[in-house]
Amino acid sequence: MRKRLWPLLVLFLLACPTPEPDPDDDDDSAPSDDDDDDSTVADDDDSAASDDDDATDDDDATDDDDASGPVTVRGLVFDGNNDPTAGVVVTAAGQPPVTSVEGGWFELELEADTVLGFALEGHAPTAQPVSLTSNEDHALSATLTTVDVSQDFPVLAGVDLGTVDIDPGDVDANGVVTVQVTEYLPDDRAALPLNDQPLHPFGAIRVELFDAVGAPVGPVLGQTLEIAIPLENDGSLSQGQDLPGWWWNDGTGEWNQQSVIGQVYANPDGSLAWLFQATQTGLFAAAEAPDEGGCITGRVTRDDTTGLASAWVYVDADPVAAVARADSDGTFTAAVPAGASYTLTAIAIDGGDLAYVTDVETGVVSAGPCTDVPDLVAPTETCISGQALDGGGVGTAGIELSASTGHVTTSAAGGSYCLAVPVLTEVTMFGPISDGEDGYLPWTVLTQPGDPDCLGGCPNIAVVRPYPVTHCAAGTLLVDGVPAAGATVQIYDDFGPRYQPVYELTTEADGTFCTEVPSGTSVFTEGDPTAYSCSGVSTSTVGSSGGTCAGGGGCFAIGDVECSPL
Repeated sequence: MRKRLWPLLVLFLLACPTPEPDPDDDDDSAPSDDDDDDSTVADDDDSAASDDDDATDDDDATDDDDASGPVTVRGLVFDGNNDPTAGVVVTAAGQPPVTSVEGGWFELELEADTVLGFALEGHAPTAQPVSLTSNEDHALSATLTTVDVSQDFPVLAGVDLGTVDIDPGDVDANGVVTVQVTEYLPDDRAALPLNDQPLHPFGAIRVELFDAVGAPVGPVLGQTLEIAIPLENDGSLSQGQDLPGWWWNDGTGEWNQQSVIGQVYANPDGSLAWLFQATQTGLFAAAEAPDEGGCITGRVTRDDTTGLASAWVYVDADPVAAVARADSDGTFTAAVPAGASYTLTAIAIDGGDLAYVTDVETGVVSAGPCTDVPDLVAPTETCISGQALDGGGVGTAGIELSASTGHVTTSAAGGSYCLAVPVLTEVTMFGPISDGEDGYLPWTVLTQPGDPDCLGGCPNIAVVRPYPVTHCAAGTLLVDGVPAAGATVQIYDDFGPRYQPVYELTTEADGTFCTEVPSGTSVFTEGDPTAYSCSGVSTSTVGSSGGTCAGGGGCFAIGDVECSPL
């Protein structure tokens, strides 16, 4: 079954041996550890790359300056829904594996160039080489795709999946074996691992075999697996044509051309496929290594035109995908075929903060001197937009909205709004704080590149609306054990970021309070943190319903909130 593969994107930073950053710091330039991400994070199909310095090895003064001492590698992993995810296993030779934690972050230390492996259940594994240099920051991305087919079969019976045909006894295992097949469609070309080897891939497939305990197995020595890869025909292919096969070496981070040549054949519907006899499992591509005959040069910069060292430039020079690395002043050179149509984008570190290059340059590679392209600028701001809705779900003007970054705005006609916010930052939008029935559900977005002037479409959407179901809750605020009259009480959604309360109210003369709270979640109640030091109370509202403060019955008991004056 052909389907569009949802990629899992991995972004990670390589920091020099300086004091290790706190993953829970309050730097708005980096995503927080909050995993309540309702974002519409855009998928960047140009993100696959390798870390190979040879792509721009034209500056001997700054090239391959080996790092001294351990280098801390921190990363952020996204799942197939484009949300930060835990559970991705990251491996490096000679190092114990690490697993991404809540919020998608992982961290490890490296002392030499290596190849990182990424694995997540239900996704095809991938690997990317990492080259360490001193006194520089780095950005690198990788892409995992979901497994298309996972099927068990008895070794002595064999299996034919259409794309993979295994004869009885071909597999070096006994009993039942699991075969996993991942097909890389034309739109997934950038999901293939890259280095400075420009390839012209017409199709690719990953085949993995596992025994009953999950250990990888391969073909019996001297036997082969028959693999048929559907091909994208750009007009240069024909039935009966021989086409080189390539195998991605996860250990070295390189594409290796195979000695066995595959052949193109026609399916009954006229589409083309590539038949290949594989002597091992892994990732295979039906590809040509085109004559380079051309190159692209340019520069990656900050907003102020300062060059960004070690930026990674991703080149989709249809039908070739390649990568280049910028040197110390941000300049880069990418070897691509002359006459190819190209699209460029890049990822870079701006100081200690991740800055995503949003500029996309397109053109055609000339046959003469290198094609020079305009600067790829890494802006630090993007936009967040959406609607503010009332309790009836109607877009409403005049609703005051605030962002976790400190930005404040008021909804316009139809409830629309748009704000300039930092790029690649978890930004939470809040509605107004109310002691009535309209507490607003926070909406968190990991901001992707966009126009900070809010002109045209914005990729970061946050719809701010009241909680659909609320429930009455009551309690007492005590200051040094005494009920406090006229004190401020704040209610937070425990499943939302602790930036701003969703309700705020004032206690009665006897220190009691009554407020609506969101149902089906957990709320945290405390006094005004600018006036009191409070232990706070977390209370589950799952399963609660009914009751209103005005009705005086059916209220949920929060209990005593104990505080002391600052």
